[in-house]
Amino acid sequence: MSPCRPSACRFRGMRARRSGRPRMYQRKLASPPFPAVPGKAAWPVPAARVPGVSGRGDHHRRRPRSAPLPRPSARTPGSPQLRRRGDEDRVGCPAVRARAGRDRCGRRPRPAPAGEVAGVSAAVTREDRLPQPPRRRRRWPVVLVVLVVLLLLLLAADRVGVLVAEDAMAGEIKKEGFPSKPDVTIGGFPFLTQVVDRHFDDVRLKARNIAAGPLNVTRLDARATDVRLNSDYQSGTLGKVTGEAFVGFGDLAKAGGSGLEFQADGPDKIKAKVGAFGLDATAVASVTKVGNSIRVRTLSAEGLDLTGLGDDLDFTVPVGGLPMGMRFDSLSVTGAGVKLRVSGSDVKFTKDGGAS
Repeated sequence: MSPCRPSACRFRGMRARRSGRPRMYQRKLASPPFPAVPGKAAWPVPAARVPGVSGRGDHHRRRPRSAPLPRPSARTPGSPQLRRRGDEDRVGCPAVRARAGRDRCGRRPRPAPAGEVAGVSAAVTREDRLPQPPRRRRRWPVVLVVLVVLLLLLLAADRVGVLVAEDAMAGEIKKEGFPSKPDVTIGGFPFLTQVVDRHFDDVRLKARNIAAGPLNVTRLDARATDVRLNSDYQSGTLGKVTGEAFVGFGDLAKAGGSGLEFQADGPDKIKAKVGAFGLDATAVASVTKVGNSIRVRTLSAEGLDLTGLGDDLDFTVPVGGLPMGMRFDSLSVTGAGVKLRVSGSDVKFTKDGGAS
């Protein structure tokens, strides 16, 4: 049997003694456990060990230590040698490190930055030690701001252009029969594209106190569509013009030579208070369009004979000389006077004030 570890052998002996087993399990026995058999050995004899071949249990034995490497008593010139902290007085170490281009701690010195004197260290941050990649700036905010600014500039230029064009057009329209410069509003957006095309879809104007023959037009609201300018931008054609002209009751009575005060009495009738034979009565007259004139004709006067009134409730007022060649189409009675509907088509205008 191969020898076992001492601890294991002691443990087995203790177990044998405690359990009452025979001492055959112990390592050292006083006598063979079994009687000798003729022709066989009484106790197994361990085989002889062969040099160089390990047997069972050899790993428990202590192996011989290898011979230590020779430690040089002195440093060989030119060979590097590690230094411990605090060995500054060692011979040859500073010279070796100086030849190797390193400092006392074994590190290579950093080159002096540009603009600094060699040997003078400056305050170095982490950003200075590490190479910084070029920062990529986001371009879309800048592009967005530029686009917004351009749009605002174009919008401002468009609105300024509208104001300038409206003032210039009002000056030209004044020459078409208006006593003063009318208020002109150019519709449509954007305006600059209409200028380039020389075509305007919606032009509105307002004027006051326009003479239309013997009548005084209190207010004129007109709208011109399909306005086309010539290449000189100073003449063109109004495709279609529609509008409304308002005539007050006082202006209508004055134009007809009547001294009565008219009031509305329906969509096509007026009424007035008259006196006959010392009595006050209310006369009713119709207002119609006859040709290019306004016809006022008496209908009734509450049963009274109004032949003595003459032309106060029976007269005709011509309507003519409307600006921009407009014509009188129809009329209706309102609470403040008579509303005339006027229109025109293919009205040509020039810078000299001619319209047809």
